[in-house]
Amino acid sequence: MYDFVLDAMLGKEARWLRVLGYSVFYSPEADDNELIKVASKDNSILITKDLMLFRRAIKENVKCICIKSNNVESFLKTLKRKI
Repeated sequence: MYDFVLDAMLGKEARWLRVLGYSVFYSPEADDNELIKVASKDNSILITKDLMLFRRAIKENVKCICIKSNNVESFLKTLKRKI
C-alpha cells in the first residue's frame, strides 16, 4: 500500500517523500490509467503536475493534489498544507 502516487514529472519529489519515510509509487513509465488505478486501489493520494490528470482523478473520486511549483521546498510546503 502506498501513501502517495506521483506522476513522471515528480521524480525528485518522490525521492524526498521516500527520505521522509513515506511509501511512494513512482514509475516514469506509468500512464495516467495506471496511476489512477494504483491510487484508487490503495486509497493513496495522487500527486501530479498534469491538470488533465488531476481533473480526471477528481472525477473518478481519487484523492489528488495538483502541484504547480518546480521547487522541492515549495512542493513540501504545499503538500503539508493540503494533507
